Amino acid sequence: MRLPKTTAALGALAIGALALNGCGSKPSGEMMAAQEIALQSAAPAGKDGADAIPLAAQPQLAYSYRYGFRLPTDQVEPVQKAHAAACEKLDPARCRVLSLSRSGDRDRQYGELQFSIDATLARSFGTELGGIASAKGGEQVDAGITAEDLSKQIVDTDARIRAKTLLADRLTQLLATRGGSVADLVEAERALSQVQEELDQARTWLAEMKGRVAMSAMTISYSSTPTAGSSLLSPVREAFSSAGEIFGFSLGALIRFVVAAVPWALLLWGAVALFRKLGGRLPRLRWPRRGNGGPRQDGG
Repeated sequence: MRLPKTTAALGALAIGALALNGCGSKPSGEMMAAQEIALQSAAPAGKDGADAIPLAAQPQLAYSYRYGFRLPTDQVEPVQKAHAAACEKLDPARCRVLSLSRSGDRDRQYGELQFSIDATLARSFGTELGGIASAKGGEQVDAGITAEDLSKQIVDTDARIRAKTLLADRLTQLLATRGGSVADLVEAERALSQVQEELDQARTWLAEMKGRVAMSAMTISYSSTPTAGSSLLSPVREAFSSAGEIFGFSLGALIRFVVAAVPWALLLWGAVALFRKLGGRLPRLRWPRRGNGGPRQDGG
């Protein structure tokens, strides 16, 4: 009877698929062993097994480059544009400008440029950028290279893709026969859907890692050193530029003083007017005195 065998196969594959999906991004040792068996059956090795692990033969490194240039103030913008143009001359698939920024004033300029460039061209392109800056009177003041080894992640992800692809193919084949009970078929369809979702995620992640290996990140920074003349006149320019602000502060202080002094000035003016109305002198107060039989009388 083929029906029990098909049913058992469906159940086993469904349980295996759910187990693979339930283990997350880091399957257990048993699951890794199951994946290895699936890989061996899905991808036969060549002579002496040399083709069994093609990705492990060479390291997969994602490089990042950093360069810094110091230039005359009036050359920061032209050099930055020349570097961007050098990238744009290449095929867009080999070099892409990711960001360009610049800030500063007439005395000081700062800028940054970010590329994504073919890893095989990165070092020679960095040398070309240095030559462009040197021709404009600049000098290289910073340089650095960092690398991230993605070999293990790429090999593991590729192995998971191959194992899950084999499992999805078997589930699809068994579902096409329509063998087994309804419950087994529903379970197998659910497992197949989860396997396909895991496959899409793994393929996306693998493509991203391979893209980082194929295209290196490059960051270029620019700074300027002001000339002696500009350094001498810089305080004068700053004083003129801040003259309006200083005048505004002074005018505000004057207004506050006037507002605070007006009430007191009005009070003082009223007091002076009252004094003049009284004849220009203050009234004399008379106090009675005792002694010699009675109060003193004037004019006697």
